[in-house]
Amino acid sequence: MPQWVVFTFAVGWGLGSVGFPLGLYGNSRLETGYSRHMARLVFMGFSLLVIYTLYQYMTLADTMWTVAFGILGVIVLAGHILSWVRGCWTGSDSDRDESESSEDENPSTSR
Repeated sequence: MPQWVVFTFAVGWGLGSVGFPLGLYGNSRLETGYSRHMARLVFMGFSLLVIYTLYQYMTLADTMWTVAFGILGVIVLAGHILSWVRGCWTGSDSDRDESESSEDENPSTSR
């Protein structure tokens, strides 16, 4: 595996490991936002690393498989990016307000 792939994954994983406790214990919007974006970035990177590793393991420079794994990687990358952008744009990826969560848990009190 090329060194730049391993280094890129290590950087993403390191930034994600900082974001994980911020998501668990962070109180500010910056901390939870960083955690949320790093989680998406790490999961996208991990998915692409698995696809790339399977590609290297299964192929012997066969053009058909190279194209197939390339298309699969592009589809996965596009799906992650579209989901990320949609979550940011619509606000579905943000923290819920405490008043919203209490209404959802006990709908009889909101009448």
